[in-house]
Amino acid sequence: MRRPPAESCRAVLVVALVVLAGCTGFLGGGSGENEATDSGPVTPAPVPDTPNGTSAPGADVSPPPGIDGNRITNESALIGAHQSILANETFRLRVTATDETVGSPSQYIVHGANGSRLLVTTVDGEELIYRAERADFRRDFNFTSNDPELRSERVVMRSAPASNVLVSGVRRLREGAASVTRVQRDGATFYRVHRTEPPGSTDDISNFSLTAYVRADGFVKTIDLSYDQAGVGRPQHVDRRWTYSLDAGPLEEPDWVTRTRNGNLSAFATGEYPPGINESGLADLDELWDAHRTHLGVKSFTLNRTGDLNRTGNRILSRLPPRATVAVENRSRYHVRRANESDTYVAGGDKYNENGIYLTQQAGRFGGTVEYWVKRGSNHGRAWLQGDNTSVERVEQNGTTRFRLTVSEPLNRFAMAIRNVTTTALIGPAGLIRTIEVELAVAGDEGENWTDAEYRYSYDRIGNTTVSKPAWVTRMQQNRTATPIATTARSSA
Repeated sequence: MRRPPAESCRAVLVVALVVLAGCTGFLGGGSGENEATDSGPVTPAPVPDTPNGTSAPGADVSPPPGIDGNRITNESALIGAHQSILANETFRLRVTATDETVGSPSQYIVHGANGSRLLVTTVDGEELIYRAERADFRRDFNFTSNDPELRSERVVMRSAPASNVLVSGVRRLREGAASVTRVQRDGATFYRVHRTEPPGSTDDISNFSLTAYVRADGFVKTIDLSYDQAGVGRPQHVDRRWTYSLDAGPLEEPDWVTRTRNGNLSAFATGEYPPGINESGLADLDELWDAHRTHLGVKSFTLNRTGDLNRTGNRILSRLPPRATVAVENRSRYHVRRANESDTYVAGGDKYNENGIYLTQQAGRFGGTVEYWVKRGSNHGRAWLQGDNTSVERVEQNGTTRFRLTVSEPLNRFAMAIRNVTTTALIGPAGLIRTIEVELAVAGDEGENWTDAEYRYSYDRIGNTTVSKPAWVTRMQQNRTATPIATTARSSA
């Protein structure tokens, strides 16, 4: 199946990723006044001198946290109050964009449950992204004229970004002067916060308008933001709206997520070649790697890094990951045995290092824990696959069809003195990479004395890896000599 142009794929994800990333830049909503019509186009509205049904905030109703008089005095207090409300509720967030950045009007909905699970859909109910247990499940979709189009039944699983959808849009309520009035909307009291000056140094921003409706307890109902930005090339007009609502009802895991969790990844094997590969070689490394790490996200595996690259005492080779055996039973239970270095064992959210230190699980934004994820760098071999000179051939291994991908002179991502590099990867029809073998010449510390060397990644015991607690962990627990250190870090050993 032909992959759509990269430019169209970027347009697809603009709003959905803004929703999930919760970035702090200028990406906002329109300036509409009537929340009941938030599903329609968002257009700027004038700010009346004395809005109907408004009055100055009085002593009978305290203003929201972080808002005092005609100022946003503490944005952290306001964000925290809004977040704490959503963390204990089911909610729905509608994001509307009617600006030149995304083209024609676009709308997305996030259905959230207690801050730990969420589902991104179109307004018509087309399910696109599901997040739970610190994992993102993304369907294979593209947009044509801002309408979603599923390209296949593939579902990619990856580590969820360190973002907080509970405060998407709310982070635009920065500290500073604002017009604050108390209003009645649908029988409820809100504080209308309006400002026309952008925060910070924004010489390229003009016609700025931000309007938010905030309950006295800090729940932010709507945020409307519009402005013009000079940018590079031609000016752009940005017009966005976020609308939150509570009591959105239960959130069930979609069937396509359950199918992926259960290891049904047959959709990756429907093409003539593995994902990201065509008759000429490597067509899209991201597509191939997404398939590979989805397999390893739902199945146990053992990664062996071997070779004759001796890192000890070599400043150049020390940039490579150590030779190691990484046994992964699941994301929260694994054992890393490194050559000439201390071992690491993780189970139940606690991480033990053979040198006598352990890290203990702490509740974080996503219930923080130390987990194992297959990443994009050299630890798992991806860095050796990136290059323009590639070829592929169909081969047989023990009666099973494989695809042998060859990459000549891959990009040097290590700032190392290496040359004559050739990478050979053996890949299954569904995109699971079984081996990555690297042949190269490496210079000594002084950039001379070139030596031929090999380095190999092998993914073995797929779906058949179990991890037992090492004896040294048992001794550590019995002796109670280890020092606990709080962490919310994720591992990619």
